[in-house]
Amino acid sequence: MAVLTALVIFPPVAAMAAGISGFSIRIPSGQSNPPDQLLVSAKVAPGSRFLRDLQDGMQKRLIFYVDIFRRWHSWPDEFVLGTKIERRLECDNVKGEYTLTTSEAGKTRQTRYKNCNGVMGNAFILKNVKLSDLKELTSGKYIVRVTAESKAGNMAPILGQIFFFIQDYEFKAVAESGILYLGTKP
Repeated sequence: MAVLTALVIFPPVAAMAAGISGFSIRIPSGQSNPPDQLLVSAKVAPGSRFLRDLQDGMQKRLIFYVDIFRRWHSWPDEFVLGTKIERRLECDNVKGEYTLTTSEAGKTRQTRYKNCNGVMGNAFILKNVKLSDLKELTSGKYIVRVTAESKAGNMAPILGQIFFFIQDYEFKAVAESGILYLGTKP
């Protein structure tokens, strides 16, 4: 009975089905081997509950992490470099205001749309995110990991640390590339 109650109060992340599709890595033309930068693209497919809440007027926050990790044989993957992209989605049907605010590398850009579908159509797509300075990497095996998560806005951060067993995000989706051989330093 306690397990059933816990599943109803704190539903598992899989119940809010989210995933990453269209994950691709591209080397810009004219790059030497090994490349100096990579372009990463992906699309997030959030769950129906997330979309319904957004259409009903709830403000949502979506965070993307595009990271490079060095792969080791018998050791955890080592974070090397990455970027964070934060998107704030607002669909206010009463006022007729539909905005998407994107923050990346200290720059903030706000875009207005005619309807909520315009916000949803552009908020979940990462297109050609640059990962630079790859020539400074030590030669080895690397992977690119894209993580998308939507933090629940109704819980104070300190409560998330005290009640660590309560999830503090609405959904979290992760996609990884295959092994990439990068770096020029021995």
